[in-house]
Amino acid sequence: MKEVLLDSSSAILLYKAGIIELCYSCYKLFSSQSVYNELVMPKKSGSVKFKELYRNHFISIIEVNKSSVPKIPLKGGEHDIIVLKLSGRGDFIIIDDREGARFCQKNSLPFINSLLVLKIFYFSEKIDEINYHKSMSKLLAIGRYAKWVRDYVRDCTEKELFNFFP
Repeated sequence: MKEVLLDSSSAILLYKAGIIELCYSCYKLFSSQSVYNELVMPKKSGSVKFKELYRNHFISIIEVNKSSVPKIPLKGGEHDIIVLKLSGRGDFIIIDDREGARFCQKNSLPFINSLLVLKIFYFSEKIDEINYHKSMSKLLAIGRYAKWVRDYVRDCTEKELFNFFP
């Protein structure tokens, strides 16, 4: 099972789109303590669900050794997830934060966003077409995706995403 480093914004989007359960059934999910703290803040959408997911080990916390990697221009969960990847942890990152995604791209770190997770589940036949379109509509309604990101996701092929398949 592939090990995935999950950022808080992506976790929330996947939860709101109704596919977080599919994520932890297809991947071994990891985050940092800072991501956990962001997800379980009182009155935050899904905080009770995320506490349960961590308690039941559907998402596990990895300690971040910030002294072992160069400084990166990010903060919070995005910073820590990328530090974990730079330290050799995880197969890839799921991140929807624009600056975090840019850093991954510039530094050749394998990453996808929540829209691509959904497309991967569709291509790999983990969800049917009806549920794909329903969840995609939810993600597009709640996420703040630039037009070029939406266009890229629309045009992205199965071959381009194959390395991220469960």
